[in-house]
Parts: sequence; C-alpha cells; structure tokens
Amino acid sequence: MSIEAIEHISNKRILFSPLNWGFGHVSRSIPILQKLIDNGNSVIVACNENQRKVYEEYFSNLEFVIWEGYPFRFSGKGNFALDLFRSLPNLISFGRKEMNFVERFCQTVNVDLVISDHRYFFRSKKIKSIFITHQITLPLPAYLKFAQRIHLQMINKFIEIWILDTKEHSFAGKLSEGKTKPKQVFLGPVSRFRECEDIQKSGTLILISGPEPYANKFYLEQKSKLKQNDKIVYNGKMETLNSSKELRWKDLDEEMIRTKKLVSRSGYSTLMDVHFLKCDSEFIPTKGQWEQEYLKNLPNE
Repeated sequence: MSIEAIEHISNKRILFSPLNWGFGHVSRSIPILQKLIDNGNSVIVACNENQRKVYEEYFSNLEFVIWEGYPFRFSGKGNFALDLFRSLPNLISFGRKEMNFVERFCQTVNVDLVISDHRYFFRSKKIKSIFITHQITLPLPAYLKFAQRIHLQMINKFIEIWILDTKEHSFAGKLSEGKTKPKQVFLGPVSRFRECEDIQKSGTLILISGPEPYANKFYLEQKSKLKQNDKIVYNGKMETLNSSKELRWKDLDEEMIRTKKLVSRSGYSTLMDVHFLKCDSEFIPTKGQWEQEYLKNLPNE
C-alpha cells in the first residue's frame, strides 16, 4: 500500500499539526499534505514559526495557526528517558491545553478532520482524529516497558493510524509492528523526493538535525572533521572548508538530490529520504536515542 491509500479523503477542511522533534516530522508531512491538497482538501497547519517558514517554501495554499511545540527539555547527556521524565509535568499540562485548543478551534472553524503527526494530545473527542507514526512498538529497555503501555493508550484514543511503512515492515522493522484498536493504514515510505537513481552525484553532504543541544554537538563534531568537497548543513546554513552561505529548504533539496553520500542522524524521515535519493549513507545515531540506534542497524532497503 502507498500514500494513495488516503485517496478517499477529499473536499474536507483538515486541521494538521507536526511534532517539534527536530524537523523530521515537518519533512515527512510535506508529501502527505500535498496529496491531501491534490484531493481537493483545504488544510490548516497548527505549528510554530520555524515550521511555518519551511511549509511556506513548498505550499502557497496552506492556512496557518501559530501553535507552539511540546515543551521538551534535553540535558544533552544522552539520557532521553530521564529528560522526558523531568519534562513530564510540563508535557501533561501542555497536553491538556492542546486538547482544549483543538476542540475550540474545530468548533470555531468547522473542521471535518484532525490529523496529528505524533502529537499525542492533538485530537478531538468530537471530530475524527488520525495519528501518523512509524512506531507502534517503542524500542525500550525492559525497565521502561510501562512507557509502551502509555504509548498505546494514547494512540488508541485516535480513530485511525497512518503508519509510514509497508505491511511487511520493510523500513521500520519491529517498530511498525503491533496491534492497536484504531484502524491501521500503511502508507509505505513517504518523502518529498522522487526516485533519484539516474542523477549525476558527487561529494559528501553532512546533514545536522534533531533536538538541541544534541544537534549542536553533532555539528561541532562533524565540522572538526570536514574534508575538501564536504558540505555541512546546520540551522539554515551550508558550510565548506572555505565558504558559508544561507540555505533555504528547497536549496537543500537540490544539494541532497546531487550528493553522492549523505552523513546524518539515523532519524526515520532521513532513512525514508535516502530510499528515494538512492545515495550512499552513513548514519550516526544520537547517543541514548534507542530508536535511532535500532534503525541504524536495520538492513538498508
């Protein structure tokens, strides 16, 4: 099955919001939003200002409402579980605020459908709400298995789940396996790129992504090892050994299409992009982020 599975959604007013964990959720939502728009839907995106700037490069027909991301706070020491635990009170408080926001907005604007890209609280009790993810099963150590139960409880509150993988779990492995109460729709891998196998490629592009302060640490580490003909992209800027320039997302697309080798975190959105880019890759997981460590060791498609 592919993204064509959402063909049945047409002529709807849709409220959509992506998670603010780096820009991977923004990246992977671009082809989904394009498909929804092509189907005759009108889409309102609830996002922060930085996410809005990216979407505006690709779409002229989206509406926006500024809505902040989840209040994640990371120490940068590689203990994501402890960081999330410390953020839990603020996350729960913000979650209540988010659900109230969605309900009020849907009533005011007459929304027909709510779509959340991995925002657990971005849903309505009155309007059909869909959850986008590639993770039904979280890659957790034994002492954190209780978090898997909470994860399922949260996503089971949605009506439908769009899973960014094939039914054979070809890309996410065990992460996309598991039963849920909502209907599961497998969209396959999605990317703003199309097959790029026949394009002339050269050089190495180092793509810095993910939440801070991990992204900055990755940037400093990679910049210190920069070689001739390498390019490194971080915070909207591309650098080489001898130059530096501002870079829009669409400019970055051209760089990614033409690169022979991509060095990056092993985030799922990047893995899907590499599948379409047909370039060599070197994935370096963020320390302590179990999902990236698991994905790095999966066979390449």
